[in-house]
Amino acid sequence: MSKVESHNQRTLRFRAWHEGYSEEWREQPAQYFYDVQDLYDGSIEGLGAYGSFGSLIENEEFIIEQSTGLFDKQGKEIFEGDIVQYGTYYHGIRDDWRSQPAVVSWDSVNAMWILTGGCNKPIMHDSKDLEIIGNVHEDKELLK
Repeated sequence: MSKVESHNQRTLRFRAWHEGYSEEWREQPAQYFYDVQDLYDGSIEGLGAYGSFGSLIENEEFIIEQSTGLFDKQGKEIFEGDIVQYGTYYHGIRDDWRSQPAVVSWDSVNAMWILTGGCNKPIMHDSKDLEIIGNVHEDKELLK
């Protein structure tokens, strides 16, 4: 009998950004909620009123961001909307002095994850040159 190799299948993960609000009778801080794909019947603390992942997607109060399935050089999972620092190469030698921040985005035309913000380069399977330094909601000043 031949042994069948198992293929690693990527688990789709999502996070949701909520801008927060402050009303006379209640307050909700701006924050991320992780693993929102698992939301059902209010199973994620702080999201009880939304009931399901589908209801979150349809709710304009939330921005849903998908995981790329890749990890940065510190081992942190990289999500759409993350701001990363990436190294550049000059004559084949890594040149951190020339590195710049970029935003992780989905390119729907070419069906791939890319870095935007002056570079527009694809993120390949090796993401070890990337380091998450923030996200587009909380750290906009990193892009100036």
